[in-house]
Amino acid sequence: MSRSGINTLIRRVAALVMAVLATLATTSVPATADSPFPPGTGAFTLTVTVNGTTYTYAPTGTFPNSTGPTITGLSDGDQLTIAVDGGTSSKFSRLRARQCRPNQPVNNVTEFNPQITNYCSAATLGSGSPAAYVDSGPLPPGTGQVQIAFRVGVGTAPDVVSAVDDELIPGFTCDEANVCRLVINAEVTSGSGSSNLLSFPLQFGNPVTVPGKPSGVSAVAGSGSATVSWSPPASDGGAPITSYTVRSSLGSQTCTWTAGPLSCTVSGLTNGTAYTFTVRATNSVGDGPESDPSNPVTPQAPITGARFFPLDPVRIQDSRSGSQVGQYGTPWGEGVTRDVTVAGVGGVPADAEAVVLNVTVTATTASSFLSVWPKGQPRPTVSSLNWQPGWTIPNSVTVKVGTGGKISVFNNRGNVHVIADVSGWYG
Repeated sequence: MSRSGINTLIRRVAALVMAVLATLATTSVPATADSPFPPGTGAFTLTVTVNGTTYTYAPTGTFPNSTGPTITGLSDGDQLTIAVDGGTSSKFSRLRARQCRPNQPVNNVTEFNPQITNYCSAATLGSGSPAAYVDSGPLPPGTGQVQIAFRVGVGTAPDVVSAVDDELIPGFTCDEANVCRLVINAEVTSGSGSSNLLSFPLQFGNPVTVPGKPSGVSAVAGSGSATVSWSPPASDGGAPITSYTVRSSLGSQTCTWTAGPLSCTVSGLTNGTAYTFTVRATNSVGDGPESDPSNPVTPQAPITGARFFPLDPVRIQDSRSGSQVGQYGTPWGEGVTRDVTVAGVGGVPADAEAVVLNVTVTATTASSFLSVWPKGQPRPTVSSLNWQPGWTIPNSVTVKVGTGGKISVFNNRGNVHVIADVSGWYG
């Protein structure tokens, strides 16, 4: 071959090599849809923020259509702020989101078209006319963080024509009774995958939960029983309360309320034993938490052969110095027993056999108990009133009149002021 022919061949080979290199330089590898993003290999973090609460999707699970936490308490037109962060392992080419039907797979992952037949809608929803579709558009190369905003809507979506196959998309409803979902499509240009669908269930309105704790629980002792009353919880959980259950602190005695004033009577209690009571509210979702305990009460057997004479409450003892009633104007100290006159005072006749008192302790400095019994008899082993430091707490006590028309009152620990009001007598 002549020198000119060799030179021509070299030029042709060089041109062919340059053409191949140019082609390789402008050709990208097609994206692979629905690929998982294992932690550490192209993983990214996705968050949705609404009404001050942030919901985070962790990059684990089965792809596509992986589900994050339920976004609760939404109202028509609320804005969701959607953000993805690829850290050092992922870069993004596009981020899109839409409102879709619940519990159905979303297809067309790589395209994520404005309409996906039967599953999602791109129409405006709800009275606030929020958009049901948002798209960041193509992103500059090397984008590692993206944020877009999306407004959700309630109500029935109108039928729309699919841009993909010219079919109508039936309308669907998102409201308090129908949890729809937010579907997010993240297209990744680096890492182990290229495109993924992540979804968050959308709960419009506040979801119904169990009721809160009843409050103000109080008890009044009877014979072998106690009548318990209470106030309703601050929240019914979003559904009407159907019943309350009262439970005793000892044994398994209960009573159930279903209608009327908030009160019921627990029977089957042991006379002479102190009890407290808790109350639990129930709605259509289930049982709420138990209330704080009531004041302790001690059921007492009626005085045999005696007749009860009720009185308007009269204070016969108050040990507080600023409002002293009776002979004591200082607190009961630790281990102190004092005798209180109950016969012949406050409307109680001198020959009364027993009195009914409402005994209250206040300014309590230690965990302790009070015992009340007839003067002249041994101190009983059961308490009439129990408390924790700082409590002010009452209890109804029926006690026989002892020697000299008096009763004895014992405080176990700490200091405590004792207040006694007489509300009736037996004789």
